[in-house]
Amino acid sequence: MYRRLINYVNTSYGKLVLFSLILYCVVQVYCIYQLSVTGDEQNYYTYARNIIKGKADKNILNGKPIYNSQKPVVAFNTIPRIVQQVVQPSLTKTESEATNDIINGRLISILLGLLLGIYIVVWATQLYGSKGGVLALLLYSLCPNILAHTALVSTDVYSYFIATAIMYHLWRNACKPSNMQVFLISGYLGLGQISKQSLLIFYPIAILFIIVQVYRNKLITSQKVKSIIKALVIITVGSLLLINVGFLFCNTGMPLSNYEFISARFSTLIPQLGWLSTIPIPLPQPYIQGFDIVSFNIETPPGVHG
Repeated sequence: MYRRLINYVNTSYGKLVLFSLILYCVVQVYCIYQLSVTGDEQNYYTYARNIIKGKADKNILNGKPIYNSQKPVVAFNTIPRIVQQVVQPSLTKTESEATNDIINGRLISILLGLLLGIYIVVWATQLYGSKGGVLALLLYSLCPNILAHTALVSTDVYSYFIATAIMYHLWRNACKPSNMQVFLISGYLGLGQISKQSLLIFYPIAILFIIVQVYRNKLITSQKVKSIIKALVIITVGSLLLINVGFLFCNTGMPLSNYEFISARFSTLIPQLGWLSTIPIPLPQPYIQGFDIVSFNIETPPGVHG
């Protein structure tokens, strides 16, 4: 594999790909030190620090959520600060100096953007050849929306990367089924749930892909059923594990009847569930709360969210 990579880089298309990726990184690294820190970044980074300190709660203050769409995955953006602390154990920073931690944390977002670019060029090359791969990478690298969001501390770049990775491995599994592809799909689906709530849509998509792929194989009915059940178990167990690890197993197992929901939708729904609301949920409390908070924000007029 290493030799194949070297041989590819030595081709004219490989050199173009390498140049595009390097140029993307240079431009983004330059930009992150020119852009001021946004309010959203401060909220994301504060929640990321809470995760590192072992606090995954999404507290409600005066009926309003302190954290909205913040997810545990942004804890990766604290890696530069962690490295600094390891190198200098006695290091302390003032509040104004801590802003640099957010700026340095943007380097992790750029790295995710780079990995996403690699996924894109690999997938496009496999579909359309070297020319298609280079063109796809150039379009990605020059996209203003991508350039803007992959230079910030937020969950956007994670969602771009994870959504692309899920669809790529679903496609690979459809072309050549393997347990490795199913494990990768399960892992990315789980990571998606600690990155962006909207990525929940990929569960029915993944299940549909797997069912269609299995039924296309020349297997007897019992083997097809076993393959589907096996894939569903891997996805379910893998996702539950990653979601719980991401949210630090915060109040995992709490029944819905013990939650204090703030949105009208969830507040009215739970009493209708009856005894079902007393069943322990194998998911962390802040994960479930996230859906309630989203509903609250939809129901609440702009500027009142807090």
